Amino acid sequence: MANKKGLTENRKAQTKKIPTRKLISDFLACAQRSQCSRRAQMKMFENIGVMIIFFFLLVFGASFYFTLQKASLEREMVRVNQLASVQQALRLTYLPELDCSFAGVQIDNCFDRLKVESLIAARPTSNLAYFNVFGYSTVSLRTIYPKPAAPKQDIIYSRKLNATDSDIIKTQVPVLICEKGCDQTDPRYSFGILEIDSYVPSAK
Repeated sequence: MANKKGLTENRKAQTKKIPTRKLISDFLACAQRSQCSRRAQMKMFENIGVMIIFFFLLVFGASFYFTLQKASLEREMVRVNQLASVQQALRLTYLPELDCSFAGVQIDNCFDRLKVESLIAARPTSNLAYFNVFGYSTVSLRTIYPKPAAPKQDIIYSRKLNATDSDIIKTQVPVLICEKGCDQTDPRYSFGILEIDSYVPSAK
């Protein structure tokens, strides 16, 4: 009887200990889950931080790239406009309406004063006639030697671009000016500067 009674008491004690073990196990599991949750949150914050840094780097790189592309495009536009201005100057120096010729022989980079004055007199009409050749520009001829008593600059062609943000590309070409006797054997020359101001839309 005593042994049976002892066994019964031991079983009751074990039965009472079972809930305590379960509580401890549940507590440890909960603590482990909380620790895992904190680790997951930290990992998530790290990922978000990396994404934010990557986004800022991407925006900065794209902005830098497009700035370089814009600067390169502006330089290319300036180069093209300068080339077009030089081509205008070359066309003008070989224009039959202005060149110096004697006995069918044309003198390079030479302007006949009489022809220049005739074209200036007809400028309202010539501006329309030569627009396809010179576009939006101002073409002038300035005598530099012998130095005239008063500054002299003849405007041969002028048509400006109606834009407030246009750029001006200046081109200067040294030329001869036949003052008198261009169709004779003893002509008189002076030195001058052919100036071309080309108006182009601003590249900025």
